[in-house]
Amino acid sequence: MGIVQTEAAHIGTGTEMLSEKETIEIRGLAKEIRVLKEGSYNTITWDAAIEQVVTANCQNEDDYFRKIALLDYFLDERQMEKITDLSTFVESLEHQIDNLKCRARGYAVSTAERLKLRQHIESKIAGKEYPTNQDEAYEYYQLLIQKVFTTKTLDQLLLTLCELSAVLQDFYPTAYPDAQIIAKHHKQIRQIVVVTGAPLTKKEIVVETGISLSDVGLIMSRFVQLGIFEAGKNGRFNTYKYVRSTFDTSTLRKEWDWLWSLPYKKLEPYE
Repeated sequence: MGIVQTEAAHIGTGTEMLSEKETIEIRGLAKEIRVLKEGSYNTITWDAAIEQVVTANCQNEDDYFRKIALLDYFLDERQMEKITDLSTFVESLEHQIDNLKCRARGYAVSTAERLKLRQHIESKIAGKEYPTNQDEAYEYYQLLIQKVFTTKTLDQLLLTLCELSAVLQDFYPTAYPDAQIIAKHHKQIRQIVVVTGAPLTKKEIVVETGISLSDVGLIMSRFVQLGIFEAGKNGRFNTYKYVRSTFDTSTLRKEWDWLWSLPYKKLEPYE
């Protein structure tokens, strides 16, 4: 597929036009994102790398969402050429931008919404007996997942994950393994907070806590996403430093989509 355009050429029509100048700009951002990701492969997610680069290079909210949508194509341009023609992709661009905006609104949770929802969930849980079968357990753990996404501090998050993990171990032992691993090591995670006042490598954290190297990698990756720990470098080794115990609930909702069972839906009471 030939993407190079004449100087006056555009792909698409109206608001969906993609100029040669914009094509060059988006390819440049895609390159910057790949370099950032490859330079810190285990310490930053693709989503976080995209967010960092686009936020630093956008003029306003509309420009932000347009660039995010276009990067769906240009981050893996050769592969996308096999799937869809660029002009076909651009034809659906406005629809994709609208979807991204809708999804962002779904992530957003105000303090008042969070507190009201948390009270509602805790009231429902208090009125339920501990489940005795898988059907009851499914309803119960859905409430606990919702409760996870109303947390604001590391302590709240770990306590709620422990509640969730207990139900999963009893009735769905293979479900949400990341949540179960984090809950399993909740005491050691609090220990990691203490020992990473100065940056430590994963192997140094293993020595301090006794957690396996693979579990340390998973735990640190998940909590770096929330800004609780900060990832850095010491030579060729990744390091982690404790930063804060609080996080933004909207960030939790966005970065921990792997735990969310209702994709693209706003956080609201599960009935």
